[in-house]
Amino acid sequence: GSGNIEANACPGEDDVTVRVVKVNCPASNGGTFNCITDLPSPTDLPAGTVIENADCGTVSVTSTDVLGGGNGCSTAQTVTRTYTIRHDLGTPTNTADDLVKECTVVYSILDNVEPTITHCPSNLSLICGDSNNSSLIAAWLTSFSATDNCSNITYYNDYNPTDFTGCGV
Repeated sequence: GSGNIEANACPGEDDVTVRVVKVNCPASNGGTFNCITDLPSPTDLPAGTVIENADCGTVSVTSTDVLGGGNGCSTAQTVTRTYTIRHDLGTPTNTADDLVKECTVVYSILDNVEPTITHCPSNLSLICGDSNNSSLIAAWLTSFSATDNCSNITYYNDYNPTDFTGCGV
């Protein structure tokens, strides 16, 4: 949500000059990303955050994430990130005077990029009753490979050696 927080003047300024530090939060919809690793850094100010008159002191950012429903593939997964923005107002050792503002941004993760098969093994011919068939099949099954832009590939086969009993009958 949007909002302002006011703070006192910078240390060392005379009482006549009053400086108001304002933190304006960005829109709560952070957009849609392909992968969770594409999200903005959790320690950077979220895009659209405006800090006015913060020319003294330092700003630090921390955040916490809460994962929402969805699997990120067929349905979007949400990441609700609460950023804590802290401005020390030029007094880094006196945290009691810090300006603290929380901004919440909701990101959506929807991986719409198909995995890529990087090696699809060619057909395998076997000789019925050959004692090497099991090792040939095992090598053939493990020669398959694929990549994905967001995660490791999990694949399986339904090979069952008993399917080949009675070969040639």
